Amino acid sequence: MLFYKEKASAVVAVALLVAISVSTTSITNYVNSQVIILGSLVSLGKTYIIISTNSSSITDSKIDSKLANSISNALGIKYIIPQKVVTVNITTNLSNCTTILKGVKNVGEFLKSRNAYVNGTVAESTREVDVGEILANLLKVSVNDEITLTLNKKSIKAKVVGIFKTLTQDDTEAIVPLETVNYLTGDDSISAIEFILDESANDTKVIERISKLLPKEVRLVKVQQTSNFLQAINQQILKFLFFLSVLVYIIVAIASYLITVKFLFESSYELSMLRALGAKKELLVVLVLMYAMITSVAGSILGIAVGLVGTQVASTVLAWLSPSINIMSFLEFHQLAQILLLSTISSFLGSITPTLSFLHVRYIEQKL
Repeated sequence: MLFYKEKASAVVAVALLVAISVSTTSITNYVNSQVIILGSLVSLGKTYIIISTNSSSITDSKIDSKLANSISNALGIKYIIPQKVVTVNITTNLSNCTTILKGVKNVGEFLKSRNAYVNGTVAESTREVDVGEILANLLKVSVNDEITLTLNKKSIKAKVVGIFKTLTQDDTEAIVPLETVNYLTGDDSISAIEFILDESANDTKVIERISKLLPKEVRLVKVQQTSNFLQAINQQILKFLFFLSVLVYIIVAIASYLITVKFLFESSYELSMLRALGAKKELLVVLVLMYAMITSVAGSILGIAVGLVGTQVASTVLAWLSPSINIMSFLEFHQLAQILLLSTISSFLGSITPTLSFLHVRYIEQKL
């Protein structure tokens, strides 16, 4: 009975600490995998947009649609795409979400400028829509499914005629003819004018010429690739995880110290009797450390199970409450081994000091 006193509470204490590290690591793995996918997006290269000067985002921007005609003849422009961008709610039979709806004059020309692969056809009427691959997976829609686009209490039903893949941010959006967005907003203004320069064009000279044609009410912005930003954010998350893990293992060591001290105090009579009967200090050290190691390993295994199951249950409940959220947390095998090893080492370091201190005291000095 010596090594089973209060073991259950000690195992649970270690398990809860390990579960924190496991759940955090598994969620971070999911975030990291998504960042890697987003970081691989194709660069839009020589792409610029014209938006209103006082707008804080492209969805807030409003400019005159006739402005596109004034720059359409500028040399060095490969594509010029007037577009109207709004945030809408998309509803299907299975789910709903809020996303960007982009209206363009020619959907086929727009997708061509993105070098898109299209499963199906391009939208040509107000009752048709092309959906990005990522958005389609999120909404669980396929070609020929019907969706409802809603903006400011105005709705329109549209048939998904194509699902496209561009490896750009557009894969999270829906593309429709400009008339569809005009119907939802009730006006015929546009949000932005996007233009892409020829590969051989001198960017500086072309931009200078276009800037001279623009009124003061608009500004010209270069489209930036987000991969570097995403990678930087990912590095910050990984650093946070590292420091959190260090903190957890320090707490495991402290918990192991307290568990060992309590065990030694409650078992002092038995240990003193063993020493009085001739047991060597080395044997007692091994016995106490075995108790600490068994507690640590059992707690770590239970903590890994609790962390993984708890995170998965939370993700499932969240997906049930909000179908647009789908978090697939996971843990690599080497991470499991690492967590088990580090928690065991932390427990050993926490328990060795009180064990040696206690056993250096002569048994005749201890209360029997």
